[in-house]
Amino acid sequence: MAQRPTSQNRAKPNSFSTGKPSKNAYKVGKLTKKSRFTRRKINRKLIFVLAALLLSFIFAVILGNHLSQKAEQSGGETPSNSAQNPVIPSVDKVLPDLELNAFYVDLSTSAPESSLSDQTGASREKGNALFIEINDKEGKLTYSSTVSSEISCPHNENLALSRLKNHLEYYNDYAIGGFSSSFSPNLDTANRTKTQANELLILSEAAENGFSQIFVDFSQNITKNDLIYYQTYLLNLKLSCKNTPIGVKIPLSFVSNAGNHGILAELMKVADFFVLDFSGKNAEQIKEILEPLVYFSFRYEAVAILSADENTLQERISALSEKGIDNYIVK
Repeated sequence: MAQRPTSQNRAKPNSFSTGKPSKNAYKVGKLTKKSRFTRRKINRKLIFVLAALLLSFIFAVILGNHLSQKAEQSGGETPSNSAQNPVIPSVDKVLPDLELNAFYVDLSTSAPESSLSDQTGASREKGNALFIEINDKEGKLTYSSTVSSEISCPHNENLALSRLKNHLEYYNDYAIGGFSSSFSPNLDTANRTKTQANELLILSEAAENGFSQIFVDFSQNITKNDLIYYQTYLLNLKLSCKNTPIGVKIPLSFVSNAGNHGILAELMKVADFFVLDFSGKNAEQIKEILEPLVYFSFRYEAVAILSADENTLQERISALSEKGIDNYIVK
């Protein structure tokens, strides 16, 4: 298995290099034959995503008919989407061969070419990976890209994804991306389908351009009735992102309820890892929260988000390790 980059074995510039990529690598010209090919590639990917969503809809209809028939046979009681009644089979896991120690890089503000190295340099020296938010809570992408233009998504005009990719590749960086999703089962069918299609395009593009891991934050608790929608979303995302590990961020309020552990187990049939946000929590609080989750933290790949308080950081990292979590993001 290929060794992932660490702060010790990260590739260094050649002796004749200037220490940074050529500015010519970031210039954007007029529509060229290559850019027209890229647009056609995006259109083909959109067709693929829509086809996947159509298949998912057909699957849901077939499943609904099947459950209705079972309900009629059993006296009218519809089986629930619980751990005893799985709705989607397990899929192959794509796990990173890296014990993640990632530090946050803020790309939401303006990022002129001369300062990108400054923004990533400090985080690079602290750990073995970078944590980059793909978008903010309002849905604005932290970079501009072909997809952001195609779907008219708000974005940071000062940083192109192509430039970010060149930068990550140049320094041999391992980047994990976090994405705030607007998807919800409560949306009407048309908006739900459009939202999912657009987000799959954004995330599959990110996976092809420098992001080694991606997790999705749905920012809401998941009920048994809504479970199939989130499973389908994650399954389509895994198909779109191919060999990129895909995770889901779980609210602490959700996992603290033992009644939701069956739902978490069902989510982990399609997700490669799950993320817990311990921002603002001390070591004792972290251990208390994780105590009933020891099975999940050892059974599945877990990533913790920690506050950037250096005075107590090591203590909180030790608390995670004691409960079976060795992967963390410091933000």
